[in-house]
Amino acid sequence: MKKIIFFGIALLIISGISLLSAQNETVPLSVAAEQPAATQTGETEIIGRLVRMEGTVNFWSYSQNAWKPATLQMAIGAGAWLQTAKSARAIISFGKEAVITVSEDAVLEIKEASVKPDGITRVRTNLTRGKIWSLVEKLKNEQSRYEVETPTAIAGVRGTTFMVNVDPDGRSSRIGVVEGEVGVRSMGEKPAYVVLKENMAAVIVYNKEPQLEAMAARETAEWENWKQSIPFSEIGAIGGMAEMHAMQMEEASKLVRETGFLKKASQKADEDFQVFKAALLQYYKDTGSFPTKEQGGLKALLKNPGIDGWNGPYTDPGSNFMDPYGKLPYFYHIKKTPKGNVYVEIFSMGLERPVGNIMAPKKEGGNP
Repeated sequence: MKKIIFFGIALLIISGISLLSAQNETVPLSVAAEQPAATQTGETEIIGRLVRMEGTVNFWSYSQNAWKPATLQMAIGAGAWLQTAKSARAIISFGKEAVITVSEDAVLEIKEASVKPDGITRVRTNLTRGKIWSLVEKLKNEQSRYEVETPTAIAGVRGTTFMVNVDPDGRSSRIGVVEGEVGVRSMGEKPAYVVLKENMAAVIVYNKEPQLEAMAARETAEWENWKQSIPFSEIGAIGGMAEMHAMQMEEASKLVRETGFLKKASQKADEDFQVFKAALLQYYKDTGSFPTKEQGGLKALLKNPGIDGWNGPYTDPGSNFMDPYGKLPYFYHIKKTPKGNVYVEIFSMGLERPVGNIMAPKKEGGNP
């Protein structure tokens, strides 16, 4: 499976790298006098190619110490810098290993691109401004890596399609996943780590835990538009473009629900409990007991289980007694305290597992 990543950065705040703008050119001062690092002994450098470009696209020339116009099919390897102007865009192909789409007004560094004799593949990029999408082939072993760095986060994948976007102030990044999984580590004194599944996104602020969200429809649509521009006939099919597996989609949906909608679900559970409490106490008043499991449990609030004194229904006839997560019914148990007092325990299997207990009204002369 391949993964797609989108990265966007509008402002760079990284120690050790400075950017200057002059006549629509951005010069990485800290690397201007350096040459690309040589690959380690035994490694084969992966050479990418600029397979598509529109508008003004430049590359950093180490020999001339300046940005120069890029050309189609030019080689792009470790140490290369690429820049797109306003209304420009480009597509870089690393064969069947990865495809990177570069949006307008972006600056991208290829920090590492190599394959070791044992098959370990490593591709690392550094997006200092703008936005990219990455379509990555499923990596062949645990040691292989594909990573994209931003001022606030590092995103690593093992074959996926994902997105990263950085706010104009450079203090937060948004990372979203179309297919596969992406591990995201935030920057700061207390870095946090989260795994994003399909259709999930996260906003990462420096030195804070990632906040999970759902992918926006416009983001998915943007990738679909980019996909039409990738020359798969030239570079070969990159595996994993299939639709999401139903189980993975359900897992992603569950994670989003458990984080983004936890507060709403918890409030709903509290409201349900108040309804159950009033209904069960009235049921107890009319019949002298709580409904047993054999009598239908909570369902006995809607339909007479054949007990004298029943005067229901005691709740809305449309009630289905499902917890706020919509997967399981509330769990219902009749229990006794050590002193013999009867009470009902109701709980959900969602994140807010306990819901509450309902004590039977005390009878005259009964235990406290």
